[in-house]
Amino acid sequence: MLLPVAIEAVGELETVLAMTSAGFWRTSNLPELDIFGRRTRLLFVRASVKTSTVEFGLTARARNLAVALEAYGVTPVLLTQDARSAVAIAVREAGWGIIADVAEAAAPGNRRHPSFDSEIDDLPRSQVVGRQLNLFCALWQIRDRPITATGLAVIAEISPPVARQVLFEAVAAGWISRSKRKRQYEYKVENRRALVDRFHAQARAEFRRWQCYSVMPDIFASLPERLVNFCRLTRVEYAVTGRYAATHYLGGRQAISEMRLRVASSAHLAALLAHLRAAPASHADANLKILVSLQPACWLFRTRCHGLDLANPMIVAADLAQTGDALGRDMDSWLCT
Repeated sequence: MLLPVAIEAVGELETVLAMTSAGFWRTSNLPELDIFGRRTRLLFVRASVKTSTVEFGLTARARNLAVALEAYGVTPVLLTQDARSAVAIAVREAGWGIIADVAEAAAPGNRRHPSFDSEIDDLPRSQVVGRQLNLFCALWQIRDRPITATGLAVIAEISPPVARQVLFEAVAAGWISRSKRKRQYEYKVENRRALVDRFHAQARAEFRRWQCYSVMPDIFASLPERLVNFCRLTRVEYAVTGRYAATHYLGGRQAISEMRLRVASSAHLAALLAHLRAAPASHADANLKILVSLQPACWLFRTRCHGLDLANPMIVAADLAQTGDALGRDMDSWLCT
């Protein structure tokens, strides 16, 4: 079994694990190897030669996959022609094996010099983008009052240098004002439309792969209760987004014909799907769509509604815009008022 691209394979493996049992892996004809007296099966994943940056949170997702696969006696192994690339470093830290892909490296058109320094320089950039989303969400939450850079960093759960850098650029662009009070500078949002537009620009960089499932109507009616009970017991982070969350913020009637969830990467994902009795479905037939998200902004400033945790309004608006839902424009207008 050989999966084509490391970053995409993480999402595919999460889906496969949710749909399979131990019997599937025992009969999968994977190559076996003895490692220090322990017999294990090897699942090879080939890294794309075009990949120079990694998705934010790839290491954490890859680590959870390694733990889940270990329970089935399977070890994921990355085939790469550059063991010093950002992707290789990320999955190695997650406990994956690394093997040089000599055949791929020798293929015509694939010869290249290692660019270790440039790829490592790109790695913190993805993390900075995630922290900026935190900051934009925090700025919207305190949009009506001034705040210091240090105070903003605390509520956004980011470092003060990142907060100061983004605030400096925002002041230069004119959508945030700066005033001095005693010995500190305070910042205040002056143009909410610019704040929302910049959030959308950053959020577009997030890799989104919504996994589609179908839940029977009689089970779907109790879906919120099932979700809350399971996540409370297993401590799985989640946030409801999409139209269900948007109608709450816009003051409309909440219909539960479809539910979209952002769920933190966890070894309990397969158990969660089983508890919800969710079966894989096509996009058109799905009434439950799940995004395994490592974006830290998802878990900030959540709102409790009927026992459910709703994603903060900025995340909801970004998800609606990404899916092309017309309700996204209403959310944008509400965020800017």
